[in-house]
Amino acid sequence: MGKSATFGLLGPFELRIGGDEVLVRSAKHRVLLATLSLRNGQHVSFEELAEAVWGDDYPDYPDNPRRAIQIIITRVRSLLIEHGSLPLIVTGPDGYRLDVPPDSVDVGRFAALLREADRAAEAGDLAAESAALGEALAQWRGDPLADVPSGLLHRTYGHSLAEQRMTARERWIGLRLSQGDHAELLGELTTLTSQHPLREKLWQQLITVLHASGRRADALDAYHLIRRRLAEEFGVDPGPELQQLHAAILGGPAEGGPDGLPPVPRQLPTPASGFAGRAEQINALHALLTHRGDDRRGAVVVITGTAGAGKTALALHWARRVAEHFPDGQLWVDLRGYDSRARMFPCQALALFLRALGVPGPQVPRDVEGQLGLYRSLMDGRRMLVVLDNAADDQQALPLLPCGPGNLAVVTSRNELSGLVAAGGHPVRLGTLGDGDARRMLLLRLGTARIQAEPDAVDQIIERCARLPLALAIVAARAATHPTFSLASLAAELDEAHHRLDAFTGSPATDVRSVLAWSYESLTPAAARLFRLLGLHPGPDIAAAAAAGLAGSPVRHTCALLTELARAHLVEEPSPGRYTFHDLLRAYAAELAHTEDGPAERRAAEHRLLDHYLHTAAGAAHALYPHDDEMALDEVRPGVTPERVRGYDQALAWFAAERLNLQSLAVRAADGQGFDAHAWRLAMTLVEFSDRKGYWQDWISTHMVALDAARRAGDRLAQARLRTGLARALNRLGRHADARAQLESALRHFKDLGHPADEAATYLALASAAEREGDLAEAVGHDRAALDLYRTAGQVAGQAEALNALAWDLAHSGDFEHAAAYGQEAIELAEAIGDRHAAAAASDTLGYVGHLAGDHAQAITCFRHALELYRDLGDSYNVADVLTHLGDAEEASGRSDAARAAWLEAVDIFDALRHPAADDVRAKL
Repeated sequence: MGKSATFGLLGPFELRIGGDEVLVRSAKHRVLLATLSLRNGQHVSFEELAEAVWGDDYPDYPDNPRRAIQIIITRVRSLLIEHGSLPLIVTGPDGYRLDVPPDSVDVGRFAALLREADRAAEAGDLAAESAALGEALAQWRGDPLADVPSGLLHRTYGHSLAEQRMTARERWIGLRLSQGDHAELLGELTTLTSQHPLREKLWQQLITVLHASGRRADALDAYHLIRRRLAEEFGVDPGPELQQLHAAILGGPAEGGPDGLPPVPRQLPTPASGFAGRAEQINALHALLTHRGDDRRGAVVVITGTAGAGKTALALHWARRVAEHFPDGQLWVDLRGYDSRARMFPCQALALFLRALGVPGPQVPRDVEGQLGLYRSLMDGRRMLVVLDNAADDQQALPLLPCGPGNLAVVTSRNELSGLVAAGGHPVRLGTLGDGDARRMLLLRLGTARIQAEPDAVDQIIERCARLPLALAIVAARAATHPTFSLASLAAELDEAHHRLDAFTGSPATDVRSVLAWSYESLTPAAARLFRLLGLHPGPDIAAAAAAGLAGSPVRHTCALLTELARAHLVEEPSPGRYTFHDLLRAYAAELAHTEDGPAERRAAEHRLLDHYLHTAAGAAHALYPHDDEMALDEVRPGVTPERVRGYDQALAWFAAERLNLQSLAVRAADGQGFDAHAWRLAMTLVEFSDRKGYWQDWISTHMVALDAARRAGDRLAQARLRTGLARALNRLGRHADARAQLESALRHFKDLGHPADEAATYLALASAAEREGDLAEAVGHDRAALDLYRTAGQVAGQAEALNALAWDLAHSGDFEHAAAYGQEAIELAEAIGDRHAAAAASDTLGYVGHLAGDHAQAITCFRHALELYRDLGDSYNVADVLTHLGDAEEASGRSDAARAAWLEAVDIFDALRHPAADDVRAKL
């Protein structure tokens, strides 16, 4: 009996016969099969088939298209027969018909699932609608007809399918938004708006998520970005929905929910599918929920168990089920108690919780005692659920426990946390699953028919997995990926892996290890190598392009390997093109790298990874500010292809996605293993982005580490440049004395080394410090020294910056005539070289000159021009700074309402940036 076949068109062309993939090498064969698949069950004429195969290649169009199609059909049928397929292609009087069930073509499955979602929507079943849409989107593997070279098919079907996909995705995201899944959607929507920069619906959803997450300033920045793009591309304004959303954000409260009510955070991640069992523990949790009593401390549940026992799965599964009992919201944090990354300190988690509860950034206390007092005050009287995942010990979790009888905390840990239990916490201990629950878990993932067909093999798999959910999930992933593999053969492989580790048996962790080893050994050699090398990456996640650099492989090849790892349940893809994995798997991968790869191979991989990030980051930094000289870099290592970051907007998006990775890599590179130059250069690439987005504290931390690396290497120029960067961040946070000390040290180095441009930049920074201290004569002297140096060096961008600084300081000295002249010259130079940032700064200065001179109308015009430029650049700090100036000018001209609106928006942005200037502006209101 022949095997059934399935066809995949929602991505690269895919043919599977009996579950096994069949490679269709000929492009013409792929076009013909795709054409028949798209019209499955319908007669397709010879002419239509020929037009699809040759329509865009007129010189190659056959003289006898009917005969040419018959030859292709014969060869395709031979390919199908060779792999045991049932007869699929039916001959008609004037062409052919593919005759397979509708669900044998992924396009058919996708359409059916969309219809199912429509029916659920009509019935008001949002959960069923969301599930159907999620399953529909899961049919996609990439761009439709990706490797099918037929212009006709792409025009007729490809564009329409792609639009249906995006519409379904927007609809699915909308449903998830209505369920409060803001935290999970933020990364996904950031990626999608980068990939589809003109889709208003995606931007509307991103702005909604940002605002709901308390990031009002970022939401406003996002609106202005899409407004500018639409104007540049089509000459139109955003649609009414986006405009109404923008108006609502401007008119609404800076923090909190609608009408000034406290925000209702909903931070619970979506739990993994296939949860089974744990009825006893769930009943105990339900009983606790019913009988919480009047304990002012709030109830505490402590879920403990070995690695892979499903602690997080149980916590999230139950938390989702009972979320409605906690109408004031749900907080969640991963404390990273067992991660290779640094564990989270209580003060870090408290700061995250306080922001989620509506506390503006600058009002979050810096000391843990202050944070704790505020947290307890805010939680008292509320009904909230707090999930503290992966706690290492009692001390990490204790400060985060909520008070008040309406609140409940769920803590998960591999340790017993006896201190919490002794203090009244309710222990819920997870052992291994029972046989029935383990079987149920496999059934949910593999289907009833497959489980019932091989009961003995299922029992063997359960035994060899030690009934641990993580191990069972990994085996189920391998079985699901290979539907033609018998469960008996998988059980035999597991048995062999288990016996190899017999000397270490006796603990559930060892049984998980045997499953990990078995899953790892089932990988292709290339995927296994990539898995090992991923353990060397210190950041929270990794993009496919960076993984390619780590492995020294082409991106397309690496994507295929990452897909193999994801199907094996060894990595996860939480957002398109970005990958992470369980802390146990991360540790296992790192261990394998240190046992199977020699020191030279590991060092080469780390070098490639650093090269990839450094060269990409340097290009992105230059895209943010192209008027500085490009960073001088060594040649990249063989096998590394840095990403090409094109333009300002793409650079902002890239840094937003990679910031934490870049910081982690800079710290790793500075650990004394010979990558010191990478450390300080990575730190320098982050400067412009960190300044525009307000990550000043992270900037200082990274620069301090990089400065140590530069000292160790004896690189005086790098030390001096790092000191100027450090001073810039210190100034932003009001630490002016510390900044001046760094600048004076840097200036001495630059003079000794003979670097006039760097010397000039340092003079400008010292001028700013002097102006802030009230010594305007010193400030003007530094400005003139910088201007002379820049003119001697022929650096026009530097001259514009120096002229602007001189205009600012002269205005404060009361010399408005010369200030206006220098400011105008600065604008003209900036516009001549296309430096929008310098033009915005000079326009702001001219506005200030007008304001001080009493010409408030001119001041308002200049401030609004500067504001527009800074908004387009996404420069949050300077947007807030100019809004403050604009408010001052509006107030001076008698327009109090306009002044208040400008100041309110400035406060929102400064609060979001955690900048102390927020209090100064707030005092004006």
